[in-house]
Amino acid sequence: MGKKELDLRSLTGAGESMLRTIARLRFADDSTERVLILISTLGEMHVAKSLRVLVERGRSRRGKFESTLVAKTEENMYLSWPSMFEWLSSGFDLHIRGKGPAQAFESCIAMRNAIVHGDGRLTELQARSFAPSVATRNDAVKKLGVHFVGNRVFMGEKTRELVLQAARDFVIYFDAQLLAKYPELLGAVDVEPGVTKNR
Repeated sequence: MGKKELDLRSLTGAGESMLRTIARLRFADDSTERVLILISTLGEMHVAKSLRVLVERGRSRRGKFESTLVAKTEENMYLSWPSMFEWLSSGFDLHIRGKGPAQAFESCIAMRNAIVHGDGRLTELQARSFAPSVATRNDAVKKLGVHFVGNRVFMGEKTRELVLQAARDFVIYFDAQLLAKYPELLGAVDVEPGVTKNR
């Protein structure tokens, strides 16, 4: 796992913090399900914080119309994983979703949703349409080593390590894309919404 040395200058402060959490979780005495839930939630928070920093960054350059428009739509930016990526793509030219390491992490999010919202089964929304349901299952089996019996999700022997590796790869990839486009965010830590501080 992660044999290549990591340059911390290629991470945001929040990304570095998440990688430290991932490292700690490798040795934590928690169930695989709990690790999956925690790491997926932290990944979503990392993306949301980054989006929030980008939105705040542009606030001073907006006119009255743009400010009103953002104020009315901003709440919807953070409602879902797809919504955040749509805003990152259309609003900030960051095309992350469906690319490389983001795909494996999207499987983490899908399995977290199955555990939390489906009580260990694919949710009604996930199982509703045949083709997307099959794709969700196949991705999770291939990328996370989970097993299915009907719609019930079972963690495999290697799932924990695959989840942590998917999260690590995603954070590194996401931060690399973010900092390539917005290098001024290097080391930025979202202290509270709307406030950034450099390390």
